[in-house]
Amino acid sequence: MIRYELAGPDLSEVRFAISPLNELTLSLRALRDPGRFPLHLPWLRGVGTADLDRETLLALTNDRLWTPDFLNRTWTEPEEGDL
Repeated sequence: MIRYELAGPDLSEVRFAISPLNELTLSLRALRDPGRFPLHLPWLRGVGTADLDRETLLALTNDRLWTPDFLNRTWTEPEEGDL
């Protein structure tokens, strides 16, 4: 395991990244069931007029808001011997 120790000035250089695939997944869930995600309603109203292939997009999630694993990659620690 790698461990980093950061001091105050080091933290000013830290950047956080947002996963575009995670954002896509969350957007699809909001598109499928807007009532569950009221914070996204203004965005959904704007998207409502966009030229989207809704049928294809909604095929990536179901009524239970499940999405394919390749859109929600979960990182696991490698097992010993996996290299």
